[in-house]
Amino acid sequence: MMTQQKSIVLESLKSAFEANLNLPNCEPTNTSETSRLDGELIDQDTLLTELDSLEEEAVEHHANMLCPSCKETSIFSFRSMFEKVTCSECRSSFRVPVGTEEFIYDKHVLKLPKLNIFRAYNKENDFYGETLVYEKSGSQVYDLDEIVNLVRAYSQMNLVGYVKPKYFQVDDMAYYLSRPQAPYQMQLYLDNNEETSKNELATILDQTTVMLIALSKRNVFGDVLPSDVCLNSEGNVEICDYGLREALCSQLGTPLPCPYLAPEIIGGGERNEASVVYSLGILAAKLFSGQEVFQELDPSEVNAEREAYIENFKDTKLPSFIKLLLNVNPNKRPPLMQVRDFFLRLSRQRSK
Repeated sequence: MMTQQKSIVLESLKSAFEANLNLPNCEPTNTSETSRLDGELIDQDTLLTELDSLEEEAVEHHANMLCPSCKETSIFSFRSMFEKVTCSECRSSFRVPVGTEEFIYDKHVLKLPKLNIFRAYNKENDFYGETLVYEKSGSQVYDLDEIVNLVRAYSQMNLVGYVKPKYFQVDDMAYYLSRPQAPYQMQLYLDNNEETSKNELATILDQTTVMLIALSKRNVFGDVLPSDVCLNSEGNVEICDYGLREALCSQLGTPLPCPYLAPEIIGGGERNEASVVYSLGILAAKLFSGQEVFQELDPSEVNAEREAYIENFKDTKLPSFIKLLLNVNPNKRPPLMQVRDFFLRLSRQRSK
């Protein structure tokens, strides 16, 4: 069993995340009694397809909602789902929830084609955490037994620091995986354009690499996204969704967009340690720069974008070793253990 590297809570990140999450005011404490949406603002059967159009419309909506803090019902006005509103009675803030038959969604954490992550209350299982929604594609038929066995295998994986799926549900629209929510998530860090020192971010990337090494020893490989990397209340990294997401996407025929992938994976290759190293390079560049590294969605144009990025790497002002991680030739990338050493050394440097 792997022993996680100990670290103190990164105070700059903690304050940033706490300000964003406002956990005491947005978490439902029971079923629909704390976050009920009385008006029919969105059809339950078309939640995922309707969200985009509702957000684009500059129309003000009104709904009777129960404040999670003071339990007073009043009319709230908002222009988009998951918008933060303020109670006129107690002045506490919470986000507009979206109710369906099975879930109450109160924040949209990550949006990708055919894959969405919501902070949500699972009514059937009386559980509040994060729910991953894998949309089904048209009339395509999937082997449910294979998917169930896949989810079960990950739910039974015993690895300290890996956040396992807790509940699995399915309907005509999608597959739903619910898992615990870590207090601080790097996706939200990026979304809020927060800043912290390179050595603190390197500490997070060091611990992330340690986790990925442990997973690789179990033959689990994936593409590490910012939403995969969370910090628990002790300031240690936890990994979620990684590996299971890629296995499910392969079953469902819904690959991740090109900007998240190593070149050889875009070309149809299999994930391995080298592709994980490239993925870590993308993640590190995102965290250090606060910006998306790649934008190209057309597979035929990916190589040109990646080559241009490497040719102009000095303009990024990123740590030089990241260029090694992003080598287009998998055989020239460093192994994960050496990548861990890069991050560990950077984490020990004095902040400037």
